[in-house]
Amino acid sequence: MAMPYTLRFEVAFDTDPGDEPGALDWTDLSTRLRTNPPIQCATGAGRLAGGEGGDCQVTLDNADRLIDPTNSSATLNLIPMRHARLTATVDATSYPLFRGLVDAWPPVWSAADSHVEVKLVDGFAWLGLQDADLDLPAQESHERITAILDMAGWPAALRDISDGVVGVEAYEQSSANLLRVLEDTADAEDGDLYIAPDGKITFRSRHARFNGSPAITFGGGNPAGIAQADPQWDTARLTNIGRIELADGTVFEAIDTAAGVRYGPRANSIRDLPLRQAEAIALAEWETVRFATQRLWIDGLDTYGHEAGVLALVLPRRVGDLARVLNTPPAGAPFDEELSIERIGHTIGANGWEVSVDLSPYFGAGPWFTWDDPAKGWDSGAVWAP
Repeated sequence: MAMPYTLRFEVAFDTDPGDEPGALDWTDLSTRLRTNPPIQCATGAGRLAGGEGGDCQVTLDNADRLIDPTNSSATLNLIPMRHARLTATVDATSYPLFRGLVDAWPPVWSAADSHVEVKLVDGFAWLGLQDADLDLPAQESHERITAILDMAGWPAALRDISDGVVGVEAYEQSSANLLRVLEDTADAEDGDLYIAPDGKITFRSRHARFNGSPAITFGGGNPAGIAQADPQWDTARLTNIGRIELADGTVFEAIDTAAGVRYGPRANSIRDLPLRQAEAIALAEWETVRFATQRLWIDGLDTYGHEAGVLALVLPRRVGDLARVLNTPPAGAPFDEELSIERIGHTIGANGWEVSVDLSPYFGAGPWFTWDDPAKGWDSGAVWAP
């Protein structure tokens, strides 16, 4: 059957990872794309998704061995860390699927075939290679993020940094890993730090998810149907001890005693945060408020992108967008809940396109704040966490 999309794969063979390719620097390899084995890409990983970065794997036909590093006649610069991007066009609109760097060009040879299984990683892999001696002043979270990206030489065109709402303390360290400092800053903000499908390092404040409206609805007879859902009803997210450890080793805890009796002690430790004391206490309490009680949610779902109208709904979605999930299991009560998108994956094969969406509980109204609660043993006064 004819698929309602076309794919484009391009590589900037002669542009270093710290530079942004120009319009004429991209080489189009789309005619070499294979969908058997399927193309597999995933982007996102927000604050509740375990910090997993993005990756992608595409297979390219290589019968002429143009992209074979053992071929002395090949003219392409076949080295790792070349910019690469995969784009889908649906109804004359182009959507980025993945933008990152080539991690490997392994050729595959057989008696009847030659191809290359190109492995891509996102920009966090590049940042994770870099260490630097840091002596940073007290600044806003977004200023810290920007300063670290400047040190790394990350292209300005590949940034989407929104203002944060939390100030971070001065920080000094020898041979600090720049990616780790970025992650600690995002944790201090309790915001989102991820790389979008267009390759931009994206930072959003802790307020970005509040007071939202669903950007997409899955199930319930809507175009984006649910092929499979993964409901969670376990102890994986339970937290009745919110533990915040500052960069200087000081520890603050918020404990929900009643929840500890009900489920046993469940601690969530967030370490190396450059926060002030009041903000650290508030963050510990907020972690406990959100996760002290067990709840049912859909951890992930699959939908079919080759069905009419689905891709135009799914491809614009990003980490933190709100999704409504409607599902009625056999002989069961309907499930209707709003959840936050954390990660989006694509498996594009010869016979169709499957979209996988990772989700997390949504906590609605904001800004959040916590109050003194004798029942929980919290005696810090009214703590505002704007």
